[in-house]
Amino acid sequence: MTTAATLLQRLSTRVQHGCTWLRKTLDKPHADSPVDLADPMGGALKDAELLVAFAAQSRRSIEPKKVLALTTAVAQAAQLRAAGGQPTAAERAAFWTAYDEFAVDIAPLSAHSIRASVRVNSRRFPLSLATPTAVNALLAIAVFYVCLSLQGFWVAGKEMIERAETLDKQKAELNLKLSRNDGETARIQNRIDQKRDHLCRLGDCAWPRAGMNPASKPAADGATLAALRAEQALALGEYDEKFQVDRELSRDMRALSDRSRPLEVLMTQWHERARGVCDASLLGSRPLTFVCPVEAIKAQDNRATLRSNIDALRDQLKQSRTARLNTTATSSQAQLGQERPPPEAALYARAMSRQSPADWQAEQDLRALEQQLGSLDADHFGRVVVEARLIVANLGTYLIAMVMGLLGALTYILRTLSQQLRDHTYVPVSASLSVVRICLGAIAGVFGSLLVPVSETGLKSLPPLFIPFVFGYGIEILFSLLDKVVRSFTQAEPAPPPRRAQ
Repeated sequence: MTTAATLLQRLSTRVQHGCTWLRKTLDKPHADSPVDLADPMGGALKDAELLVAFAAQSRRSIEPKKVLALTTAVAQAAQLRAAGGQPTAAERAAFWTAYDEFAVDIAPLSAHSIRASVRVNSRRFPLSLATPTAVNALLAIAVFYVCLSLQGFWVAGKEMIERAETLDKQKAELNLKLSRNDGETARIQNRIDQKRDHLCRLGDCAWPRAGMNPASKPAADGATLAALRAEQALALGEYDEKFQVDRELSRDMRALSDRSRPLEVLMTQWHERARGVCDASLLGSRPLTFVCPVEAIKAQDNRATLRSNIDALRDQLKQSRTARLNTTATSSQAQLGQERPPPEAALYARAMSRQSPADWQAEQDLRALEQQLGSLDADHFGRVVVEARLIVANLGTYLIAMVMGLLGALTYILRTLSQQLRDHTYVPVSASLSVVRICLGAIAGVFGSLLVPVSETGLKSLPPLFIPFVFGYGIEILFSLLDKVVRSFTQAEPAPPPRRAQ
Protein backbone atom coordinates (compact mmCIF):
# COMPACT_ATOMS: atom_id res chain seq x y z
CA MET A 1 0.00 0.00 0.00
CA THR A 2 2.78 2.40 0.91
CA THR A 3 4.60 1.79 -2.39
CA ALA A 4 1.42 2.35 -4.41
CA ALA A 5 0.63 5.56 -2.53
CA THR A 6 4.17 6.82 -3.14
CA LEU A 7 3.94 6.09 -6.87
CA LEU A 8 0.60 7.87 -7.12
CA GLN A 9 1.99 10.88 -5.26
CA ARG A 10 5.02 11.06 -7.59
CA LEU A 11 2.77 10.74 -10.64
CA SER A 12 0.51 13.52 -9.36
CA THR A 13 3.52 15.77 -8.74
CA ARG A 14 4.86 15.22 -12.26
CA VAL A 15 1.45 15.93 -13.77
CA GLN A 16 1.28 19.20 -11.84
CA HIS A 17 4.78 20.18 -13.00
CA GLY A 18 3.83 19.34 -16.59
CA CYS A 19 0.68 21.43 -16.41
CA THR A 20 2.63 24.35 -14.94
CA TRP A 21 5.25 24.14 -17.70
CA LEU A 22 2.58 23.96 -20.39
CA ARG A 23 0.76 26.98 -18.95
CA LYS A 24 3.97 29.03 -18.86
CA THR A 25 4.82 27.97 -22.41
CA LEU A 26 1.43 28.98 -23.72
CA ASP A 27 1.42 32.28 -21.83
CA LYS A 28 4.98 33.14 -22.90
CA PRO A 29 5.06 35.63 -25.81
CA HIS A 30 6.62 34.49 -29.05
CA ALA A 31 10.34 35.19 -29.38
CA ASP A 32 9.75 36.72 -32.79
CA SER A 33 7.35 39.39 -31.60
CA PRO A 34 6.83 42.48 -33.80
CA VAL A 35 7.68 44.73 -30.84
CA ASP A 36 10.23 44.13 -28.10
CA LEU A 37 8.02 44.64 -25.07
CA ALA A 38 11.00 44.91 -22.72
CA ASP A 39 12.83 47.54 -24.79
CA PRO A 40 10.73 48.93 -27.67
CA MET A 41 13.29 51.60 -28.58
CA GLY A 42 16.21 49.18 -28.67
CA GLY A 43 14.25 46.67 -30.75
CA ALA A 44 13.19 49.37 -33.19
CA LEU A 45 16.84 50.47 -33.67
CA LYS A 46 17.80 46.92 -34.70
CA ASP A 47 14.71 46.62 -36.91
CA ALA A 48 15.57 49.87 -38.72
CA GLU A 49 19.03 48.59 -39.67
CA LEU A 50 17.49 45.29 -40.84
CA LEU A 51 14.88 47.07 -42.95
CA VAL A 52 17.44 49.31 -44.65
CA ALA A 53 19.76 46.39 -45.40
CA PHE A 54 16.98 44.17 -46.79
CA ALA A 55 15.46 47.00 -48.85
CA ALA A 56 18.83 47.75 -50.40
CA GLN A 57 19.51 44.09 -51.28
CA SER A 58 16.00 43.42 -52.62
CA ARG A 59 16.35 46.12 -55.31
CA ARG A 60 13.58 48.30 -53.97
CA SER A 61 13.62 51.92 -55.08
CA ILE A 62 13.94 53.89 -51.85
CA GLU A 63 14.45 57.61 -51.51
CA PRO A 64 17.97 58.55 -50.30
CA LYS A 65 16.72 61.39 -48.11
CA LYS A 66 14.47 59.04 -46.17
CA VAL A 67 17.30 56.55 -45.73
CA LEU A 68 19.57 59.39 -44.56
CA ALA A 69 16.98 60.66 -42.10
CA LEU A 70 16.42 57.17 -40.65
CA THR A 71 20.08 56.23 -40.38
CA THR A 72 20.90 59.59 -38.80
CA ALA A 73 18.20 59.18 -36.19
CA VAL A 74 19.34 55.60 -35.52
CA ALA A 75 22.98 56.66 -35.10
CA GLN A 76 22.10 59.45 -32.68
CA ALA A 77 19.87 57.25 -30.57
CA ALA A 78 22.40 54.42 -30.55
CA GLN A 79 25.26 56.71 -29.44
CA LEU A 80 23.22 58.11 -26.60
CA ARG A 81 22.16 54.66 -25.45
CA ALA A 82 25.76 53.39 -25.69
CA ALA A 83 26.90 56.28 -23.51
CA GLY A 84 24.26 55.46 -20.92
CA GLY A 85 21.94 58.31 -21.79
CA GLN A 86 18.47 58.44 -23.24
CA PRO A 87 17.29 60.31 -26.37
CA THR A 88 15.25 63.41 -25.82
CA ALA A 89 11.63 63.65 -26.80
CA ALA A 90 12.53 65.52 -29.99
CA GLU A 91 15.10 62.88 -30.93
CA ARG A 92 12.58 60.10 -30.24
CA ALA A 93 9.96 61.86 -32.35
CA ALA A 94 12.49 62.33 -35.17
CA PHE A 95 13.42 58.63 -35.04
CA TRP A 96 9.83 57.33 -35.03
CA THR A 97 8.82 59.75 -37.80
CA ALA A 98 11.73 58.70 -40.02
CA TYR A 99 11.04 55.04 -39.21
CA ASP A 100 7.36 55.41 -40.15
CA GLU A 101 8.07 57.17 -43.46
CA PHE A 102 10.55 54.49 -44.48
CA ALA A 103 8.28 51.61 -43.36
CA VAL A 104 5.36 52.99 -45.36
CA ASP A 105 7.46 53.03 -48.54
CA ILE A 106 8.50 49.36 -48.25
CA ALA A 107 5.19 48.02 -46.86
CA PRO A 108 4.04 45.25 -46.57
CA LEU A 109 7.63 44.34 -45.90
CA SER A 110 8.59 44.73 -42.22
CA ALA A 111 11.32 43.63 -39.86
CA HIS A 112 8.88 41.24 -38.25
CA SER A 113 7.94 39.64 -41.59
CA ILE A 114 11.62 39.40 -42.61
CA ARG A 115 12.57 37.54 -39.44
CA ALA A 116 9.54 35.23 -39.64
CA SER A 117 10.06 34.46 -43.35
CA VAL A 118 13.77 33.76 -42.91
CA ARG A 119 13.03 31.52 -39.94
CA VAL A 120 10.47 29.47 -41.88
CA ASN A 121 12.46 29.32 -45.14
CA SER A 122 15.61 28.20 -43.35
CA ARG A 123 14.02 25.01 -42.06
CA ARG A 124 14.95 21.78 -43.79
CA PHE A 125 13.32 18.39 -43.90
CA PRO A 126 11.94 16.98 -41.63
CA LEU A 127 11.61 20.19 -39.58
CA SER A 128 9.98 21.85 -42.59
CA LEU A 129 6.95 19.58 -42.10
CA ALA A 130 6.08 21.58 -38.98
CA THR A 131 5.77 24.89 -40.84
CA PRO A 132 2.32 26.40 -41.53
CA THR A 133 2.80 25.92 -45.26
CA ALA A 134 3.49 22.20 -44.91
CA VAL A 135 0.60 21.68 -42.50
CA ASN A 136 -1.86 23.43 -44.78
CA ALA A 137 -0.45 21.59 -47.80
CA LEU A 138 -0.95 18.20 -46.13
CA LEU A 139 -4.46 19.19 -45.12
CA ALA A 140 -5.20 20.37 -48.67
CA ILE A 141 -3.94 17.05 -50.07
CA ALA A 142 -6.20 15.14 -47.68
CA VAL A 143 -9.22 17.27 -48.59
CA PHE A 144 -8.36 16.93 -52.29
CA TYR A 145 -8.26 13.14 -51.94
CA VAL A 146 -11.64 13.19 -50.19
CA CYS A 147 -12.98 15.43 -52.92
CA LEU A 148 -11.78 13.06 -55.66
CA SER A 149 -13.26 10.07 -53.82
CA LEU A 150 -16.63 11.77 -53.40
CA GLN A 151 -16.54 12.98 -56.99
CA GLY A 152 -15.84 9.47 -58.30
CA PHE A 153 -18.52 8.01 -56.04
CA TRP A 154 -21.00 10.64 -57.22
CA VAL A 155 -20.17 10.15 -60.90
CA ALA A 156 -20.57 6.36 -60.59
CA GLY A 157 -23.95 6.71 -58.92
CA LYS A 158 -25.16 9.28 -61.45
CA GLU A 159 -24.05 7.09 -64.37
CA MET A 160 -25.82 4.02 -62.94
CA ILE A 161 -29.00 6.04 -62.35
CA GLU A 162 -29.00 7.23 -65.97
CA ARG A 163 -28.56 3.66 -67.20
CA ALA A 164 -31.32 2.47 -64.88
CA GLU A 165 -33.68 5.12 -66.21
CA THR A 166 -32.93 4.01 -69.77
CA LEU A 167 -33.65 0.38 -68.86
CA ASP A 168 -36.87 1.40 -67.12
CA LYS A 169 -38.07 3.15 -70.28
CA GLN A 170 -37.31 0.06 -72.34
CA LYS A 171 -39.14 -2.15 -69.84
CA ALA A 172 -42.15 0.17 -69.89
CA GLU A 173 -42.29 -0.03 -73.70
CA LEU A 174 -42.05 -3.83 -73.61
CA ASN A 175 -44.76 -4.05 -70.94
CA LEU A 176 -47.04 -1.91 -73.09
CA LYS A 177 -46.46 -4.18 -76.08
CA LEU A 178 -47.09 -7.26 -73.95
CA SER A 179 -50.35 -5.80 -72.63
CA ARG A 180 -51.58 -5.04 -76.13
CA ASN A 181 -50.60 -8.49 -77.36
CA ASP A 182 -52.35 -10.12 -74.38
CA GLY A 183 -55.56 -8.27 -75.19
CA GLU A 184 -55.46 -9.39 -78.82
CA THR A 185 -54.61 -12.95 -77.76
CA ALA A 186 -57.57 -13.04 -75.39
CA ARG A 187 -59.95 -11.96 -78.17
CA ILE A 188 -58.57 -14.62 -80.50
CA GLN A 189 -58.88 -17.22 -77.74
CA ASN A 190 -62.56 -16.37 -77.38
CA ARG A 191 -63.07 -16.94 -81.10
CA ILE A 192 -61.27 -20.29 -80.88
CA ASP A 193 -63.47 -21.35 -77.95
CA GLN A 194 -66.61 -20.37 -79.86
CA LYS A 195 -65.58 -22.34 -82.95
CA ARG A 196 -64.58 -25.33 -80.84
CA ASP A 197 -67.90 -25.34 -78.97
CA HIS A 198 -69.79 -25.05 -82.26
CA LEU A 199 -67.92 -28.01 -83.71
CA CYS A 200 -68.51 -30.04 -80.55
CA ARG A 201 -72.25 -29.38 -80.76
CA LEU A 202 -72.17 -30.61 -84.35
CA GLY A 203 -70.38 -33.81 -83.35
CA ASP A 204 -66.79 -32.90 -84.37
CA CYS A 205 -64.98 -32.39 -81.06
CA ALA A 206 -61.23 -33.03 -80.81
CA TRP A 207 -60.92 -32.02 -77.13
CA PRO A 208 -64.06 -30.68 -75.47
CA ARG A 209 -64.05 -28.14 -72.69
CA ALA A 210 -65.21 -28.98 -69.19
CA GLY A 211 -69.04 -29.32 -69.00
CA MET A 212 -69.45 -29.73 -72.79
CA ASN A 213 -71.34 -32.83 -74.02
CA PRO A 214 -70.34 -33.50 -77.63
CA ALA A 215 -72.78 -35.04 -80.06
CA SER A 216 -72.46 -38.76 -80.73
CA LYS A 217 -72.47 -38.33 -84.54
CA PRO A 218 -72.05 -35.41 -86.91
CA ALA A 219 -75.19 -33.27 -87.20
CA ALA A 220 -74.05 -31.33 -90.29
CA ASP A 221 -72.76 -32.09 -93.73
CA GLY A 222 -69.13 -32.23 -94.64
CA ALA A 223 -69.06 -28.80 -96.29
CA THR A 224 -70.29 -27.05 -93.14
CA LEU A 225 -67.86 -28.93 -90.96
CA ALA A 226 -65.03 -28.17 -93.37
CA ALA A 227 -65.86 -24.44 -93.29
CA LEU A 228 -65.98 -24.43 -89.49
CA ARG A 229 -62.69 -26.34 -89.36
CA ALA A 230 -61.14 -23.80 -91.76
CA GLU A 231 -62.32 -20.88 -89.59
CA GLN A 232 -60.98 -22.64 -86.50
CA ALA A 233 -57.65 -23.28 -88.22
CA LEU A 234 -57.45 -19.61 -89.26
CA ALA A 235 -58.11 -18.47 -85.68
CA LEU A 236 -55.56 -20.99 -84.44
CA GLY A 237 -53.07 -19.62 -86.92
CA GLU A 238 -53.65 -16.08 -85.67
CA TYR A 239 -53.28 -17.31 -82.12
CA ASP A 240 -50.03 -19.03 -83.11
CA GLU A 241 -48.71 -15.73 -84.47
CA LYS A 242 -49.70 -13.86 -81.32
CA PHE A 243 -48.16 -16.64 -79.27
CA GLN A 244 -44.91 -16.25 -81.16
CA VAL A 245 -44.99 -12.47 -80.62
CA ASP A 246 -45.66 -13.05 -76.93
CA ARG A 247 -42.71 -15.42 -76.67
CA GLU A 248 -40.43 -12.95 -78.47
CA LEU A 249 -41.53 -10.10 -76.22
CA SER A 250 -41.10 -12.33 -73.17
CA ARG A 251 -37.61 -13.27 -74.32
CA ASP A 252 -36.82 -9.59 -74.82
CA MET A 253 -38.13 -8.86 -71.34
CA ARG A 254 -36.05 -11.65 -69.82
CA ALA A 255 -32.98 -10.45 -71.73
CA LEU A 256 -33.63 -6.93 -70.51
CA SER A 257 -34.00 -8.23 -66.97
CA ASP A 258 -30.74 -10.15 -67.33
CA ARG A 259 -29.08 -6.96 -68.55
CA SER A 260 -30.46 -4.97 -65.63
CA ARG A 261 -29.51 -7.57 -63.02
CA PRO A 262 -25.74 -6.74 -63.05
CA LEU A 263 -26.66 -3.06 -62.87
CA GLU A 264 -28.94 -3.83 -59.93
CA VAL A 265 -26.11 -5.69 -58.19
CA LEU A 266 -23.70 -2.80 -58.78
CA MET A 267 -26.22 -0.23 -57.61
CA THR A 268 -27.03 -2.33 -54.55
CA GLN A 269 -23.32 -2.51 -53.68
CA TRP A 270 -23.02 1.23 -54.31
CA HIS A 271 -25.97 1.79 -52.02
CA GLU A 272 -24.51 -0.45 -49.29
CA ARG A 273 -21.23 1.45 -49.41
CA ALA A 274 -23.10 4.75 -49.20
CA ARG A 275 -25.08 3.42 -46.24
CA GLY A 276 -21.80 2.44 -44.56
CA VAL A 277 -20.48 5.98 -44.96
CA CYS A 278 -23.76 7.50 -43.76
CA ASP A 279 -23.92 5.21 -40.73
CA ALA A 280 -20.29 5.85 -39.73
CA SER A 281 -20.10 7.02 -36.13
CA LEU A 282 -17.91 9.89 -34.95
CA LEU A 283 -17.85 10.60 -31.23
CA GLY A 284 -21.17 8.86 -30.79
CA SER A 285 -22.93 10.73 -33.62
CA ARG A 286 -23.49 10.22 -37.34
CA PRO A 287 -22.62 13.51 -39.01
CA LEU A 288 -23.32 12.28 -42.58
CA THR A 289 -26.79 10.86 -41.96
CA PHE A 290 -28.35 13.65 -44.03
CA VAL A 291 -26.80 12.13 -47.16
CA CYS A 292 -28.97 8.99 -46.74
CA PRO A 293 -32.36 10.38 -45.73
CA VAL A 294 -34.26 7.05 -45.83
CA GLU A 295 -33.75 3.68 -44.19
CA ALA A 296 -31.84 0.80 -45.74
CA ILE A 297 -33.64 -1.34 -48.33
CA LYS A 298 -34.66 -4.86 -47.34
CA ALA A 299 -33.88 -7.55 -49.88
CA GLN A 300 -36.64 -9.81 -51.26
CA ASP A 301 -35.74 -13.36 -50.21
CA ASN A 302 -38.40 -15.20 -52.30
CA ARG A 303 -37.14 -14.03 -55.68
CA ALA A 304 -34.68 -16.90 -55.94
CA THR A 305 -37.48 -19.41 -55.31
CA LEU A 306 -39.63 -17.80 -57.99
CA ARG A 307 -36.80 -18.00 -60.51
CA SER A 308 -36.28 -21.71 -59.84
CA ASN A 309 -40.03 -22.40 -60.20
CA ILE A 310 -40.12 -20.48 -63.49
CA ASP A 311 -37.19 -22.47 -64.89
CA ALA A 312 -38.81 -25.76 -63.89
CA LEU A 313 -42.13 -24.79 -65.50
CA ARG A 314 -40.39 -23.75 -68.73
CA ASP A 315 -38.68 -27.14 -68.96
CA GLN A 316 -42.01 -28.87 -68.39
CA LEU A 317 -43.70 -26.87 -71.13
CA LYS A 318 -40.88 -27.53 -73.56
CA GLN A 319 -41.07 -31.31 -73.03
CA SER A 320 -44.88 -31.34 -73.24
CA ARG A 321 -44.96 -29.37 -76.47
CA THR A 322 -42.37 -31.59 -78.10
CA ALA A 323 -44.28 -34.76 -77.20
CA ARG A 324 -47.66 -33.32 -78.22
CA LEU A 325 -46.36 -32.02 -81.54
CA ASN A 326 -45.13 -35.50 -82.46
CA THR A 327 -48.40 -37.24 -81.54
CA THR A 328 -50.96 -34.81 -82.99
CA ALA A 329 -49.57 -34.33 -86.50
CA THR A 330 -51.18 -37.51 -87.93
CA SER A 331 -54.53 -37.17 -86.17
CA SER A 332 -54.98 -33.52 -87.15
CA GLN A 333 -54.25 -34.39 -90.79
CA ALA A 334 -57.06 -36.94 -90.70
CA GLN A 335 -59.48 -34.49 -89.04
CA LEU A 336 -58.82 -31.77 -91.60
CA GLY A 337 -59.48 -34.09 -94.54
CA GLN A 338 -57.44 -35.11 -97.49
CA GLU A 339 -58.48 -32.05 -99.53
CA ARG A 340 -56.77 -29.58 -97.08
CA PRO A 341 -53.23 -28.56 -98.18
CA PRO A 342 -50.30 -29.83 -96.08
CA PRO A 343 -49.10 -26.32 -94.88
CA GLU A 344 -52.48 -25.61 -93.32
CA ALA A 345 -52.50 -29.03 -91.74
CA ALA A 346 -49.06 -28.41 -90.26
CA LEU A 347 -50.27 -25.03 -88.93
CA TYR A 348 -53.31 -26.65 -87.36
CA ALA A 349 -51.15 -29.34 -85.80
CA ARG A 350 -48.69 -26.80 -84.38
CA ALA A 351 -51.47 -24.65 -83.00
CA MET A 352 -53.29 -27.66 -81.59
CA SER A 353 -50.06 -28.77 -79.91
CA ARG A 354 -49.96 -25.48 -78.01
CA GLN A 355 -53.62 -25.45 -77.11
CA SER A 356 -53.99 -28.52 -74.92
CA PRO A 357 -55.67 -27.77 -71.59
CA ALA A 358 -52.56 -28.73 -69.63
CA ASP A 359 -50.30 -26.54 -71.75
CA TRP A 360 -52.76 -23.66 -71.59
CA GLN A 361 -52.86 -23.83 -67.80
CA ALA A 362 -49.09 -24.14 -67.64
CA GLU A 363 -48.76 -21.04 -69.85
CA GLN A 364 -51.03 -19.10 -67.53
CA ASP A 365 -49.08 -20.23 -64.46
CA LEU A 366 -45.80 -19.33 -66.14
CA ARG A 367 -47.08 -15.89 -67.07
CA ALA A 368 -48.33 -15.32 -63.50
CA LEU A 369 -44.96 -16.33 -62.02
CA GLU A 370 -43.08 -14.15 -64.49
CA GLN A 371 -45.30 -11.19 -63.69
CA GLN A 372 -44.86 -11.77 -59.97
CA LEU A 373 -41.08 -11.98 -60.32
CA GLY A 374 -41.00 -8.96 -62.60
CA SER A 375 -43.08 -7.00 -60.10
CA LEU A 376 -40.73 -7.92 -57.23
CA ASP A 377 -37.65 -7.11 -59.30
CA ALA A 378 -39.10 -3.82 -60.46
CA ASP A 379 -40.17 -2.90 -56.94
CA HIS A 380 -36.78 -3.68 -55.41
CA PHE A 381 -34.84 -2.08 -58.22
CA GLY A 382 -37.11 0.97 -58.16
CA ARG A 383 -36.49 1.50 -54.44
CA VAL A 384 -32.75 1.13 -55.00
CA VAL A 385 -32.85 3.70 -57.81
CA VAL A 386 -34.95 6.14 -55.78
CA GLU A 387 -32.65 6.06 -52.77
CA ALA A 388 -29.56 6.18 -54.99
CA ARG A 389 -31.01 9.25 -56.70
CA LEU A 390 -31.54 10.92 -53.31
CA ILE A 391 -27.98 10.11 -52.21
CA VAL A 392 -26.52 11.40 -55.48
CA ALA A 393 -28.53 14.61 -55.18
CA ASN A 394 -27.41 15.19 -51.59
CA LEU A 395 -23.80 14.41 -52.47
CA GLY A 396 -23.72 16.86 -55.38
CA THR A 397 -25.70 19.60 -53.65
CA TYR A 398 -24.25 19.60 -50.14
CA LEU A 399 -21.34 17.29 -49.33
CA ILE A 400 -19.24 17.77 -52.47
CA ALA A 401 -20.01 21.49 -52.45
CA MET A 402 -18.82 21.73 -48.85
CA VAL A 403 -15.61 19.81 -49.60
CA MET A 404 -14.98 21.94 -52.68
CA GLY A 405 -15.42 25.04 -50.53
CA LEU A 406 -12.90 23.64 -48.03
CA LEU A 407 -10.48 22.93 -50.86
CA GLY A 408 -10.90 26.45 -52.22
CA ALA A 409 -10.21 27.98 -48.80
CA LEU A 410 -7.11 25.83 -48.30
CA THR A 411 -5.91 26.71 -51.80
CA TYR A 412 -6.25 30.40 -50.98
CA ILE A 413 -4.31 29.95 -47.71
CA LEU A 414 -1.54 28.00 -49.48
CA ARG A 415 -1.21 30.54 -52.26
CA THR A 416 -1.12 33.42 -49.79
CA LEU A 417 1.48 31.73 -47.58
CA SER A 418 3.73 30.78 -50.50
CA GLN A 419 3.58 34.30 -51.91
CA GLN A 420 4.28 35.87 -48.52
CA LEU A 421 7.25 33.57 -47.87
CA ARG A 422 8.65 34.30 -51.31
CA ASP A 423 8.31 38.07 -50.81
CA HIS A 424 9.35 37.90 -47.14
CA THR A 425 6.04 39.47 -46.08
CA TYR A 426 4.89 36.47 -44.03
CA VAL A 427 3.74 37.36 -40.51
CA PRO A 428 2.85 34.58 -38.04
CA VAL A 429 -0.81 34.76 -37.08
CA SER A 430 -3.01 32.68 -34.86
CA ALA A 431 -4.18 29.34 -36.26
CA SER A 432 -7.72 30.36 -35.38
CA LEU A 433 -7.72 32.75 -38.35
CA SER A 434 -7.01 29.88 -40.73
CA VAL A 435 -9.70 27.80 -39.04
CA VAL A 436 -12.18 30.64 -39.49
CA ARG A 437 -11.22 30.97 -43.16
CA ILE A 438 -11.69 27.22 -43.70
CA CYS A 439 -15.08 27.22 -41.97
CA LEU A 440 -16.23 30.20 -44.01
CA GLY A 441 -15.02 28.44 -47.17
CA ALA A 442 -17.17 25.39 -46.35
CA ILE A 443 -20.20 27.60 -45.73
CA ALA A 444 -19.58 29.61 -48.89
CA GLY A 445 -19.23 26.41 -50.94
CA VAL A 446 -22.67 25.17 -49.88
CA PHE A 447 -24.68 28.40 -49.84
CA GLY A 448 -22.67 30.67 -52.11
CA SER A 449 -23.77 29.11 -55.39
CA LEU A 450 -27.42 29.63 -54.39
CA LEU A 451 -26.87 33.39 -54.28
CA VAL A 452 -25.28 33.77 -57.72
CA PRO A 453 -27.30 36.38 -59.62
CA VAL A 454 -28.50 35.55 -63.09
CA SER A 455 -26.66 38.56 -64.48
CA GLU A 456 -23.30 37.21 -63.27
CA THR A 457 -22.63 35.37 -66.53
CA GLY A 458 -18.95 34.93 -65.65
CA LEU A 459 -19.82 32.71 -62.70
CA LYS A 460 -22.82 31.09 -64.34
CA SER A 461 -20.65 29.88 -67.22
CA LEU A 462 -18.49 27.85 -64.83
CA PRO A 463 -19.16 24.13 -64.22
CA PRO A 464 -21.64 23.53 -61.35
CA LEU A 465 -19.09 21.81 -59.09
CA PHE A 466 -16.47 24.47 -59.76
CA ILE A 467 -18.63 27.30 -58.40
CA PRO A 468 -18.31 26.09 -54.75
CA PHE A 469 -14.52 26.06 -55.20
CA VAL A 470 -14.60 29.65 -56.46
CA PHE A 471 -16.69 30.78 -53.49
CA GLY A 472 -14.43 28.90 -51.07
CA TYR A 473 -11.35 30.48 -52.62
CA GLY A 474 -12.80 33.98 -52.56
CA ILE A 475 -15.29 34.17 -49.71
CA GLU A 476 -15.40 37.92 -50.30
CA ILE A 477 -17.74 37.12 -53.22
CA LEU A 478 -20.24 35.67 -50.79
CA PHE A 479 -19.85 38.61 -48.44
CA SER A 480 -20.44 41.09 -51.26
CA LEU A 481 -23.57 39.23 -52.35
CA LEU A 482 -24.86 39.14 -48.79
CA ASP A 483 -24.15 42.85 -48.40
CA LYS A 484 -26.13 43.55 -51.56
CA VAL A 485 -29.08 41.53 -50.25
CA VAL A 486 -28.96 43.26 -46.86
CA ARG A 487 -28.67 46.72 -48.39
CA SER A 488 -31.61 46.05 -50.68
CA PHE A 489 -33.82 45.57 -47.60
CA THR A 490 -32.26 48.01 -45.14
CA GLN A 491 -31.19 50.96 -47.27
CA ALA A 492 -33.56 53.87 -46.76
CA GLU A 493 -35.25 55.37 -49.77
CA PRO A 494 -34.04 58.89 -50.67
CA ALA A 495 -36.32 61.63 -49.41
CA PRO A 496 -38.17 63.56 -52.11
CA PRO A 497 -36.85 67.08 -52.78
CA PRO A 498 -38.76 69.87 -51.03
CA ARG A 499 -41.33 71.69 -53.07
CA ARG A 500 -40.69 75.28 -54.01
CA ALA A 501 -43.03 77.92 -52.73
CA GLN A 502 -45.44 79.23 -55.32
